[in-house]
Amino acid sequence: MPALVIHEILAGHDEHAQRMRTALARAVSGVLCALVSPADPRVIVIGGEWGLSPTLIRDIEQHFGRTPRPVPVTAATLPAPELRAARVRAVEELRSLIIRSARPARA
Repeated sequence: MPALVIHEILAGHDEHAQRMRTALARAVSGVLCALVSPADPRVIVIGGEWGLSPTLIRDIEQHFGRTPRPVPVTAATLPAPELRAARVRAVEELRSLIIRSARPARA
């Protein structure tokens, strides 16, 4: 589904958009239920396009709140948190490469 269509569905107020958000919120809640038991998180952070939709976050919170082990659900506060992790990893690898390739100074 193109990003524009997804954005329209997430932001829409008509009956179709609400049904789509409800179906998505139920599906996400089911996945979260499966992940919460072994991971035991204190909070679940949703980012990307979904995290930008307060309505979807609210719908997920409502559905997930009715599960046996509800955990607070919130939207990411950093833009593209998945890219932040990639950047941190790239910096770590660069540092490691520089340290490995450094040669001792000659006396």
